[in-house]
Amino acid sequence: PKEALIPSCYFYSKTVSSWEKAQHFCSVLGMQLLEVDSPEEKVKGGRIQASRKGDGEGGTLWDEEVEGTWKRANGTILPRESSFWHRNEPNGGHQENCAVVREDGEWYDYPCTSQLPWVWLPQISP
Repeated sequence: PKEALIPSCYFYSKTVSSWEKAQHFCSVLGMQLLEVDSPEEKVKGGRIQASRKGDGEGGTLWDEEVEGTWKRANGTILPRESSFWHRNEPNGGHQENCAVVREDGEWYDYPCTSQLPWVWLPQISP
């Protein structure tokens, strides 16, 4: 089942940092930032956030190169229709170019300079 493919080992940052610093740190460790790209991961992401009671967990989406074209950290373009954006998101224009996962497991756009906690997981090879 697909649930078996979802990693169950998550690493939580105890400190906060910007998206760029978190992404760099994550790649140095051979890990990846939490991504929500399935209904199961949406539920898991929401549970993680609810248990941590913060402003959101940093995610791996950004649109700094071309406004409105959201990409994953690996450079792949995210099709809008297959995403988990909260209703009326993204809505920050040029001011909010990164995404976070909130308690509902959905994405919200935030400034990339926001100092947030992060969730990493081991990279899974196909």
